[in-house]
Amino acid sequence: MKTKSIIIIVLLLIFSGCEYKKSLFPDRKKAFLYFPANLNDIQVSLNGGELFEIKSGVNNQYQVKPGKYEVKIFKNKELIIERNIDVKDGDIEEF
Repeated sequence: MKTKSIIIIVLLLIFSGCEYKKSLFPDRKKAFLYFPANLNDIQVSLNGGELFEIKSGVNNQYQVKPGKYEVKIFKNKELIIERNIDVKDGDIEEF
């Protein structure tokens, strides 16, 4: 009986600690975009924003907040891909 009580107390402490951490950092949600292909002269625009150049590969992930995005990909200033995506917390969206 004593062992069960100790196990229950330890489990309660562990689970309450996880919830405490979540409540301390509620805005730390993030998702990632990445471009696996070898890309030259490629620029990206998110939600009609300013164009930016990207680096390809899994090691070059672009952090975004979870939500809906209109992604436009340009090569030599010509639109080649236009996609609407909805990324959730922890998602990694590949193009």
